[in-house]
Amino acid sequence: MKYKTVAIVLGVVLVALIALFGNLFRVREVSVTYVGESPTAVDPAEVYSVCAIETNGSILNLNENEIRERVAAAYPDRLITVKDVVREFPDTVKVYVEEHAPICAVPLRDGTGYAIADRDFALDRKSSEADLDKDNLIMIRGLTVGNSYDTADFACLRSIFVALEEEGMPAAAQPAFLASVTFGGDKIELYTRTGATISVDRSPQESVPENVSRAYREYIANL
Repeated sequence: MKYKTVAIVLGVVLVALIALFGNLFRVREVSVTYVGESPTAVDPAEVYSVCAIETNGSILNLNENEIRERVAAAYPDRLITVKDVVREFPDTVKVYVEEHAPICAVPLRDGTGYAIADRDFALDRKSSEADLDKDNLIMIRGLTVGNSYDTADFACLRSIFVALEEEGMPAAAQPAFLASVTFGGDKIELYTRTGATISVDRSPQESVPENVSRAYREYIANL
């Protein structure tokens, strides 16, 4: 009889604990935070909606992979990607995302159009010549892309964008400054929207960021 009583008591305690933790660890707050630059193409409220995290559901049952899959399905071109999903007990979920905002257009090697790229070449978007938004993209000349951006030339192009960022110009603002970037011979020519040309040495490649910074400062000084 004693064993039966103990079993009943333990059962009641277990049910009470389950109920307690179920109520304690319910999602009350959900936030979406951008990693890196502030969003330019997608409002955080839109991403919040796409994540579809149910408030008042158990934080213990939250499926992080499902959140990633929803975002990937909503943005198949990788405009938005989930970097991390963090549960802060007892009741908060934080989703960290990154926006791969378009910055430049690179001719496709097969001649069918252009690849629209972000600063880090994570965006997977294509465009025809007719649909290309040249007023809001930096046109890349002298380079083409096939199946991968994993080449020394594209590493060099990225270093140009990063160098301008370090000079105080965010990636999102660079298409308003540069109309095109041309790789040719031993020079890289940066053509501004105002018609000016900033010329930098292409070799050695490791010196390109420093060359860009120096040339950009000279350009600013002569305005």
